[in-house]
Amino acid sequence: MKLLFLYDIEKEFVNLWNGLRSRNHPKDELPSIIQEMLQKGVNLEDKEEVKNFFKNKIQELKFNPDLAIQKIKQKWDLIQKEAINRLDKLFEGKLLFDITAYLSLNERCSYNYKEKYFFIYAYAKNTNLIILHELLHFYTLTFIAPIFKENKIPKEKFYDFNEAITFILNTNFSDLLEGDKNLGYEKQKQLRSLLKKQWPSCKTIKNLSHYAIKIFNI
Repeated sequence: MKLLFLYDIEKEFVNLWNGLRSRNHPKDELPSIIQEMLQKGVNLEDKEEVKNFFKNKIQELKFNPDLAIQKIKQKWDLIQKEAINRLDKLFEGKLLFDITAYLSLNERCSYNYKEKYFFIYAYAKNTNLIILHELLHFYTLTFIAPIFKENKIPKEKFYDFNEAITFILNTNFSDLLEGDKNLGYEKQKQLRSLLKKQWPSCKTIKNLSHYAIKIFNI
């Protein structure tokens, strides 16, 4: 698996709407950049208006995509080998496809498993935390989603599991992330707590998924 880092202004519209449709955020909890767009009267459904807003934002911020990509890639390269080795062990498998990581000026970032890409907030304090968070989702969708499907667990329950297990970034990757924490979402708070307590006795995500399936079947 390789990561390709890109910036494509056309993708800002995609990320904006993926984020607005997110089931993990309250509808009235909008990222600051979207609040700014609304204040300026930008029609969020108009692709060209959104594109023009981001063109102006790039100039305002003096955003240099190539330089930003270089910095983010350099940071990722420092931990990539060890991070991927740990993910491979936890999931007992390797990702056999490449993934595109698009930079975004929108702090709410989304992903698309089918099309194999995710977004990184270009000004994030710790971009490696975002990268590992998203890769965790890709591993879970590849290796764990089939187990949930086989056990006829509803998709909504799987997606709760998918978000709840991000606590693993704190327990198994903290040394690679400079102590920065993944806090998770309020929606999965209870499930996250249950899985975290069980984690030391599971050791692999597959074992943890079987525990979660038992919970969901109660």
